[in-house]
Order: sequence, then C-alpha cells, then structure tokens
Amino acid sequence: MLVGAVALGANAKGSCDVAGTVYSVDTTFHAYIGPGTTQTSMLLQSGNKHLRVFYTTVDLTNPYVKIRAVSGTDMMAGGETVSQMCERKTEPGQRYYVGVNGDFWLTSGTTGRGQSVVGTPIGTSMAKG
Repeated sequence: MLVGAVALGANAKGSCDVAGTVYSVDTTFHAYIGPGTTQTSMLLQSGNKHLRVFYTTVDLTNPYVKIRAVSGTDMMAGGETVSQMCERKTEPGQRYYVGVNGDFWLTSGTTGRGQSVVGTPIGTSMAKG
C-alpha cells in the first residue's frame, strides 16, 4: 500500500495515494545503519491526517547480513523491546542492529485463577527452528 512512498529516496518530497487519500510525503531521516542496511523515516500529511512511516531496507546478498528470529527474554511470554533484544543479543563479532516487532500478544486479561495473561503470545513464533 505504501509502495509509492517507499519508492521515494532520501530527502525526497512527493505524494502518494494510500487507500484513496493523497498524502504529501517528506523524508525526515535516511541513513546507513549497518552493512547493506538503510533506515528511512517519512511524514505523510493530508489535511489533519498525519502518518509516520519507518522502514528499513536490507541487502540480503551482503555476506555480513543475517536474519535471525529473537524472542523477548528468550521466553515465549517474555516482554522486551526490540532495542533491548538487540542490545542483549549483541556480542563480539555479532551485532544486532535492527529489528521488526512481528508478533502479537495479549495486553489485558486474567486466567480463571486470577493470573495475568498480559504478554502471552497470540499465534506462533519460531527461533532456531
């Protein structure tokens, strides 16, 4: 849906259509953040509607890039931010520098015994599988 916006380069201004709404697009940040990897931030505006878009591009043919799945605190129901996971997993010769939060979890509720289920994952996750 944001292909038109994503196609804009660093420091680019333009417009894109998202679900029938035309937004002006301003690239607010673009930088190389690691081997074969860039991060871009954009602001899309249409009247009083504002969307902030953050995306990362990765050259998967770069020999220094590897994609790995990580679980918060290395547990199924471990609550941890992406930046905390990157910091925890980084070690000499292996730097975690970008992540995408790709799961969903319960944000409220209790079991029949009154135990909190906050942080319990919904769906599946696989690491080192």
